[in-house]
Amino acid sequence: MDLFDYVPEPWQGILGEIKPTLATISHHLDKESVNPKIENVFAALNIPPEKVKVVILGQDPYPDPRHATGVAFSIPEEISVRPPTLRNILKEYVDDLGFPEPPSGDLSRWMEEGVLLLNPILTCKSGVSLTHQGIGWEEVSHHLLSSLSSPKIVGVLWGKKALDYQKIFAQEMTVASPHPSPLSAYRGFFGSKPFSTTNERLIGAGISPINWRL
Repeated sequence: MDLFDYVPEPWQGILGEIKPTLATISHHLDKESVNPKIENVFAALNIPPEKVKVVILGQDPYPDPRHATGVAFSIPEEISVRPPTLRNILKEYVDDLGFPEPPSGDLSRWMEEGVLLLNPILTCKSGVSLTHQGIGWEEVSHHLLSSLSSPKIVGVLWGKKALDYQKIFAQEMTVASPHPSPLSAYRGFFGSKPFSTTNERLIGAGISPINWRL
């Protein structure tokens, strides 16, 4: 298995620079028990680098294989049972923007708006969170985020793992809060207004805002 084979073409020039790290990670992965499925590991990168206006950073994929899609926090449209973290994100979405609760937990439409939804640790062992921290994914994420050329990209950093990448983004373009998981959402995620604040940052930088409506 060569992980690089699954990297979307627009990002291959960037991640090709750290092919040895991807090869090392490949040795740690059991294709049969990894979340998300191998072919979806880089699904978040199905947006050209030059189109990225906002980066939403989380932690690692959902441990339930039904939920993990390779796009951070998003679940398949046909899955009705939403993980608690996603329920909290959508609660804040409704409270912040005043939109009705979306019909599904599929957040991939935001990618069309220029939002990169990335888990800095791109895989985990099915059923167990954070099993693949420290195997090289952090280096991969740091490399690909550092490669984004515009200093006007907004970094939405949810939780301590995401804050490790804070220096990549300009201070005035950073929107940070605790993680939306049930363990920390009440410590500052709720009421943080990440979506409207992100648009304020973009508009202030002369960039068109995101249409967050799902």
